[in-house]
Amino acid sequence: MDRKLKKQQNALLEILNEFIANKISNPGLEKQLIADKERNRFQVIVFGWENDQKLVNSTLLHFEIKNGKI
Repeated sequence: MDRKLKKQQNALLEILNEFIANKISNPGLEKQLIADKERNRFQVIVFGWENDQKLVNSTLLHFEIKNGKI
């Protein structure tokens, strides 16, 4: 893995980890980070139960590193 790619992955993961650290106002929901460093794909999802009645599973953010670009 080249240095630039590793640097991009680490920078993106740092930003996304800060993003998921901010909690959602609904206590039944949580943000989760999904990181596939091998394929250079990164997602933040919201998962859980809204008002203990509705299942929530949504993609908030999706990033890919392709050709040296995020």
